Amino acid sequence: MRVLAYLTAASCAAAATAAYAQTRPAGDLLVLAATTSVEDSSLFDSLIPRFRASSGFEIHVVSRASSTALTTAEHGTIDVVIVNDPEALDRFVAAGDGARRHRFMSNQFVILGPPSDPARTRGTADAPAALREIARKRATFVSRGDNSGTYSAEQHLWQAAGANPKARSGSSPWTAARQSPTPR
Repeated sequence: MRVLAYLTAASCAAAATAAYAQTRPAGDLLVLAATTSVEDSSLFDSLIPRFRASSGFEIHVVSRASSTALTTAEHGTIDVVIVNDPEALDRFVAAGDGARRHRFMSNQFVILGPPSDPARTRGTADAPAALREIARKRATFVSRGDNSGTYSAEQHLWQAAGANPKARSGSSPWTAARQSPTPR
């Protein structure tokens, strides 16, 4: 499964950072923790130079999985957090670790498979239904299996499907991803 992040209002990232920056003197360093999906999108390559030029603030981006970004922010070393796990972010703000929450992106899950389509899910627009078929047919499924917001959302889809990928596969659904060699 591959997750594509579509920017719905990318300027909100700059606005959220700008709102925080109003409480600090110009020239300060803002540390922004962002999920790897946002960092990999090149969004910051476009926004940060403009923000720096207009505000005088330096921004250091730390790219992490959502859970790691939030944990780091709990320790007070992060000024702004951008993650793709809404429930974890709600808990973070409710616990008093964050001041405000602004939604400005969305995820679209795309389930990819081989041309032979062993689970016969091609054309299925209902992700939980596709996952049920993958589990029912015991087709190979590779997951990130990490603590990212993407993985958390995937687990919600498996729950909505009423399927346990570990039980249907006989092993961890992310074994293949964890054991494959890292591309060079």
